[in-house]
Amino acid sequence: MSDLTSETRLRLGTWNLNRDKPQWRQPFQADHISDEADVWLLTEVPAAWQHFTARLSLSGSRPHETDQYWSAIISKWPLESIKAKHPSLAMARIKHPKGAFLAASSVFPWRGAAKHWPSKDGDSFADRCARTLRTHRAEICSARGVLPVVWGGDFNQALSGRDYVGRDAGRDSLSKAFAHLGLRAVTVDAEGQDLPQRPMDHIAIPEEWNSWTPKVRRPQTDNRLLSDHPSYVVLVGRGTDDGTVLKVP
Repeated sequence: MSDLTSETRLRLGTWNLNRDKPQWRQPFQADHISDEADVWLLTEVPAAWQHFTARLSLSGSRPHETDQYWSAIISKWPLESIKAKHPSLAMARIKHPKGAFLAASSVFPWRGAAKHWPSKDGDSFADRCARTLRTHRAEICSARGVLPVVWGGDFNQALSGRDYVGRDAGRDSLSKAFAHLGLRAVTVDAEGQDLPQRPMDHIAIPEEWNSWTPKVRRPQTDNRLLSDHPSYVVLVGRGTDDGTVLKVP
């Protein structure tokens, strides 16, 4: 699709910023975000961040840790922030030139998350994962209306290969949640944090949208990593194989 223009495509990214400290990373993280994608589905976002505030939608902050938000959405286009009920979910309507879409960014539980996680989500790792997934999916379904959806973030769950952090049941449930929303994950077989791991950070897009191989970056400065997670960016074409732009509201 060599005829794609800036109005028929977008670059979607997800990245776990790895919390507030050390603070020297933050301007370099901002540079990477500015350069690499049009819409970012971010996680573990420092509360001290002053970047992109005009086009930023934030989740709740982590309990007893006011130095970070669970997740955030940043867009090069105007956005309308949507307040989520679950604290680790951020949502926004993105006003893309060829039609609006709903963006959602999630953080899901990890095995040591009990002290940080809402108690209503259950007492066990399995319960927290299942209930968080159900809640996020329901909120996204409610907020989308007739809009297309892109959903990403740190799901703490590989979708292929050996799973080092999640659960087999979690893999199946997350895949079904994407399918329920008419989405497909484009990061399934990308490189994870350390080989041979597969990603636990994902981007899912409408099944009918075109996509290219995701770029996996491990940005650094002076040989120091800017996060303990790679960033993932995928070029998406909102059109058919013949270059016809998809009709969206």
